[in-house]
Amino acid sequence: MKLRILGLLLTLSACTNPKIENTYPSSHKDLYRFGSILGSQGIKIGGINDDKKIDENAIKVNRYLWHASLDVLSSILPISSADPYAGAIITDWHTLVENPNEMFKIVVTIDSKELRADALSLKIYKKVKNLMDKWENANVSKDTIAYFENAILSRASELRQKDKK
Repeated sequence: MKLRILGLLLTLSACTNPKIENTYPSSHKDLYRFGSILGSQGIKIGGINDDKKIDENAIKVNRYLWHASLDVLSSILPISSADPYAGAIITDWHTLVENPNEMFKIVVTIDSKELRADALSLKIYKKVKNLMDKWENANVSKDTIAYFENAILSRASELRQKDKK
């Protein structure tokens, strides 16, 4: 038994001073010192061209609806994801201060380059705390959905009028 403990101690003592090299890059240029397997140009994703500018032809959503949706939603709920190429904006689950027993999540999709009401699709998800203090799904009134749709469409109209001036 003593030999096993002695052998274990000798093994552990041999590992006390491992030679670790801390060569974390000091600048972002050092990160690429080995080059890229994709070459110097990298890969082209979506509509981003070589100048790193957004290709307007790749985006299939109306810009007024897009910006209006971001304006309206971000004033109330934190944005989790926004993809202008897919036309989708998703908020995080969020509890409003006025009612801590409810939380909401909103998903907006825009499927046209034209400023039309039917290009906007809005889904609101709601959860409420039950008596066991667990979250469960709840229905959202049609008035609430209509309120947000009207707010987004009104804001989109304002943005368009502002551009015309």
